[in-house]
Amino acid sequence: MSHIPPLDPNVAARKGFRESEERLKRFWKAVDVAEGKGGWAVTLDGRTPKTPAHAPMLLPTEAAGRLVAEEWAAQGEFIDPGTMPATGLASTAIDRVSQVREAVAEEIAAYAGSDALCYLADHPTSLVTRQAAAWGPWRDWAAADLGVVLAAAEGIVHCAQDPAAVARVKAHALSLDDFALTGLATAVPLLGSAVLGLALQRGALSGEAAEHRSRRRRDLHETQDVNVHRERRLGDVALVLAELRSLVATHQVLIEGDAFPLSPAGRAAVTQDPDLWSAVLGGGDDYELAFTLPSGEVSKLGQLAQAAGVTLTVIGRIVAGENAKLGSVTVLDATGAPIAVPVAGYRHR
Repeated sequence: MSHIPPLDPNVAARKGFRESEERLKRFWKAVDVAEGKGGWAVTLDGRTPKTPAHAPMLLPTEAAGRLVAEEWAAQGEFIDPGTMPATGLASTAIDRVSQVREAVAEEIAAYAGSDALCYLADHPTSLVTRQAAAWGPWRDWAAADLGVVLAAAEGIVHCAQDPAAVARVKAHALSLDDFALTGLATAVPLLGSAVLGLALQRGALSGEAAEHRSRRRRDLHETQDVNVHRERRLGDVALVLAELRSLVATHQVLIEGDAFPLSPAGRAAVTQDPDLWSAVLGGGDDYELAFTLPSGEVSKLGQLAQAAGVTLTVIGRIVAGENAKLGSVTVLDATGAPIAVPVAGYRHR
């Protein structure tokens, strides 16, 4: 978060944690934790190290103190701040968050205003089901345990949340001490969710589960993004279907789905998940010209197209239609079963 700039990776431990470009050697032998005035202090050979702002390294609980002490004890010949995340968070809480609590709480609340758990896919069915199962219970938890009721929306268009719900998230954040607030401010951006961050802080969600859900959230959103990308790039098959409907009013058109000139990504998508046919058949760019000709002329036209360097794909056939099917276009899968086409596409004429 912008109000919690990360500690310099070269922050030193000796002489008040002064920042240095040099690698500093370990200068202590014994590491311990001692209770003192204002909290639990980490001691290095009996002396308490200081934060970058020269404040004593005091932790609110013995458990927190020992967590930081373990990092100091594990250092080798040289100090490696990259292996001391608890020490870094403690320094951030003492030096920085304590000075900008209001701003930090506001940034946490801002995540509630666009919480990742509130943006759902509208297709395919398999993705909709997975997101509902993974995220719905946590929105319910936030409403029941925190009084934070967040609205969910389909797609990626911003969904404005109730200001009262966002204000409750800020109030929850401000109710925490500096150390807990620092932990929350660190977790929320990683999870992309104020709800999951608060669940982690309150113990409703374990650290291991939070890490797993963070990966799942990214996977589900990436799947949603990929589906949108595929839908926009595969070409608007629906426009082709609309053209065919306008060309043939007294017959029935049978289209073989496997014959459509899809991109490799599109073909792989529908092969892996047939539910994606709805996206492939219903969205994208107009890039194909559909026309009909007598079956006896197909071979001759194919030769002309090859000579001209034009790709020609036979995608189906026209048959005499029954009254109920006149002017219809039916897309068939590999087994001959019809595929639902939810969007008819734009009619050019």
